[in-house]
Amino acid sequence: MLSTIIKDIQSDLEALSIVEQFGGLVTTLQVQVGDQDNIETKSYPVGCGVTAADCNNQSIYTSLVPDDSKASIVYFEEVSPMSFVDTFPSGAVQKNAQVWEGTVRMVVWTNAAKLGYTNATCRPTEHFISPLIFATQQTNRELTAQPFQNWRYSITFDSMVAKNLDIFNSYDYDQLKNFYLYPYDYCAMEFTVRAVGCFSPDVTTSSPINCISWA
Repeated sequence: MLSTIIKDIQSDLEALSIVEQFGGLVTTLQVQVGDQDNIETKSYPVGCGVTAADCNNQSIYTSLVPDDSKASIVYFEEVSPMSFVDTFPSGAVQKNAQVWEGTVRMVVWTNAAKLGYTNATCRPTEHFISPLIFATQQTNRELTAQPFQNWRYSITFDSMVAKNLDIFNSYDYDQLKNFYLYPYDYCAMEFTVRAVGCFSPDVTTSSPINCISWA
């Protein structure tokens, strides 16, 4: 459910001039790198929305990794999955509808020089927090995509996350420490996602994705 909701606000965030690379709701992908004598397993954030073309594109592994060619990177991580919290009473307008809640974290990395903020303070992401929150927050917005068609959701800002490199602890970025110093910057913030609706027994499938075989 969270990935469907985050995909629904994708166009709102991508419409912001400060968002260059948007990853949606990411998952952590482990990739083996190196030669036969020195193979390491590296972890990277990868967006949930994988297309057939992406499936054969190994550069997708690093598309959300900070480097000086990018102006900004924005993606969401699941903090707590959507969980059932309540059912509307039978006499309510949304009778028998279920209420689910979860928490997501927005991770933001920016390159102030590429965004035109060459005279910004030592924390240039502070310039971008307000429009990012505005584009993310929603109230009673309707989903039109299956399997949650006609569900309504709200996204509410909770708090900023303490600014330290623990934000990136799930990934192998040790060699990228310079990309956290000015003109680069980063921050993270958390949001509560609340969805209300009724589950349907119907589902529509599409064509299978034909991936390259690594066997």
